Order: sequence, then C-alpha cells, then structure tokens
Amino acid sequence: MTWDDKAEWEIIIIVQGEYFKQDGGLTFIPTYENTAELGQAEFSKKHDEDILQTVMTPEYSQHYAEDMNSYKAVGNDPYDPDQIAKYARENFADDNDYDAFMARHTYTTEIGTNEHFSGDGLTKTTGV
Repeated sequence: MTWDDKAEWEIIIIVQGEYFKQDGGLTFIPTYENTAELGQAEFSKKHDEDILQTVMTPEYSQHYAEDMNSYKAVGNDPYDPDQIAKYARENFADDNDYDAFMARHTYTTEIGTNEHFSGDGLTKTTGV
C-alpha cells in the first residue's frame, strides 16, 4: 500500500482457529514461479493456464503496472470488477491482451500481486 500518514488505519487480527479448521492454511514465498503455480491451481477454471503462466513474469508485471497507473489516474477503483472489465474491453482490442490483463488482475484481487509486486518474495518500496 502507498503510505498516507493522514489516513485512518485499521489493524485486523484474524484468529486462525475455526478458519484454519474449515479451509486449511497456505503459506508460500511470493515469487513469480510460486505465484504462477498457485494461480494455475486456483484460477484455471476462469483463465487459460498458459496465460496464467505468461502474466506472472517481470516483463508482464511492468506492463500491468503501467496499465493500472493509467487506470487509476482517471479515478477508477481497482477493485470494481465492472470498471476493470470496461477498461479492459476499451483498451485491449486483441483478445489475448484482454485475457492476459484480466488474468493478471485476478492475481491482484485474489492474491495481492498489485503494481508493487516484485516477484522475488519481497514487496517493492514506494520510496515514501
């Protein structure tokens, strides 16, 4: 997240007990390889497995970050699925580009691979 010292922050503590019994737990180091593997397991019903692999690379992450910066610059909400779908339809005429963007955005909304995702197990700093 981008730090805003004037923002009101909340800390939420989740006690694993019942949730862990119900759903199990998952721990992984968020590298490109590990995240792609998780995405292929979790999102293959929604997205093509080859595309899920393709979008988990440093090169595609740079394109995705640029797209999301443009998307947010006009005030769009990155977690509004209707706005995201509309943006993708309007900006990616090629079906493969559309599918790749939507797959990469699924990683963001479901796992947290936003524009600060570095793919090496760490998160990029924003310099603030």
